Amino acid sequence: MGAAYSKLKIALAGLASGLYFFAAYLFPLEGKNAMSLFIMQMSGARGSFALHGDPEDILRLTAVFIPDMVFIVFLGKGLYGSFCTGSVYLMSRQVNRKTWFLKETLGMFVKALLFEGTTAVFAVIPIALLQRTVFDAEGLMAFLFHVYVSTALCFFMSVLFTVLAVYLGSNMAYSVSLALSGVFLVGLAVAKAEPLLGFPKAILLSNPMTHRILSWQNSSAVDRLIENDHPIIDTALSLTYLTVLMFVIEAVSMFVILKKDIIMNDTETGTI
Repeated sequence: MGAAYSKLKIALAGLASGLYFFAAYLFPLEGKNAMSLFIMQMSGARGSFALHGDPEDILRLTAVFIPDMVFIVFLGKGLYGSFCTGSVYLMSRQVNRKTWFLKETLGMFVKALLFEGTTAVFAVIPIALLQRTVFDAEGLMAFLFHVYVSTALCFFMSVLFTVLAVYLGSNMAYSVSLALSGVFLVGLAVAKAEPLLGFPKAILLSNPMTHRILSWQNSSAVDRLIENDHPIIDTALSLTYLTVLMFVIEAVSMFVILKKDIIMNDTETGTI
């Protein structure tokens, strides 16, 4: 019952997030009303996504990521809370922490997938009802790509939040996570000026949020969707990179969980 209620709350959060995107970001562009266009707009792109490094662009892009940033903290605090509870009631009796942690993070991935999938569905449904939306093959591929990439990014940042919370406490982890998200977002905003600033391409590609921007993807599906004037990422590279990031943060967090004991070192109160 508790698990079903938790998933219902996540689905309702996804519904609210989807309606937020529908109201704020989804609109026909130059007479086009294809599903692929609306998914592109959900990813944070506007037309050809001509970002510059000014504050207005940074704020506009930040607003796109607000639902994900809130949900990342929600998931991260949930896993941290499970670890604190488990360290008191379970780990003293259960030797195999690895199995417990794998189950917890798998549940976290499912929750992230549910949130991102529900968000995308409830963003597209209203615009499809109001506009004569063309459900093209590119739109389906863009939908699947967006949901997976958003889920992977959400999972990575949520588990990273948990690792930070174990060492710093949840309040400080929240501040650090916001600061890190800010660094990623500013990095996106100046990415358009990359040829002028001479940033190595590797710096741009190492930013996880870069891989979510659909109009920066370089693939046949994207090329048919828009005239991409700044293709910097191969779609296969994005999928591989974010998948690797998930496995890396899973391995790092498992090492931390296996070694760290919240009972002996309470990072929230400083007590034993």
